[in-house]
Amino acid sequence: MIIQKIFRNWLLRELIKLALIPIGLVFFVSMSIAVEPQKKPTVIKSVSPTFEKDFHKFCFNNGDAAQDAKNVWQAKKLAEMEKKLKKVILQFEKKQAEYKKWVERREAFVSKMTLSLVAIYSIMEPDTAAAQISLVDYDTAISILIKLKPREASAILNEMSPQKASRLVSVISGSTKFQKKENN
Repeated sequence: MIIQKIFRNWLLRELIKLALIPIGLVFFVSMSIAVEPQKKPTVIKSVSPTFEKDFHKFCFNNGDAAQDAKNVWQAKKLAEMEKKLKKVILQFEKKQAEYKKWVERREAFVSKMTLSLVAIYSIMEPDTAAAQISLVDYDTAISILIKLKPREASAILNEMSPQKASRLVSVISGSTKFQKKENN
């Protein structure tokens, strides 16, 4: 389909060129006559029949060669464009692999960080841990509480304000009422 479009566009350009050449010649001849009025133009009344015959033979004999040359040129251009496209695709694949590696490294770091935070909060006194957890965002607080042992998490929730603790518990349990309240 792309080849058809390219060929169609090329053919249209060539036809326009062929149509514009006689117009350009007429314009050029008329301009040269207008610029140099002192010269008398030589008017060719008719073309010799042998010249016309030879002209048609030349066009007929060289038409296929010209078309073949155009096809070879177009194939060469398509091959060059395909090489460029493959290079760009390869660059995108390399970048994608690089970004994937960075995401994996970041996820591993976040996982280690969360585990170390869980270890820290599990050692803290429940009232101190509750005060600390109530200051962080809900996502972090929930991820920490979920990874703690149930006894440690319940001790921390017991030390929090009832509103904050109930919100965290409702999100942990998957209640949608809390989510609807926040969206309104």
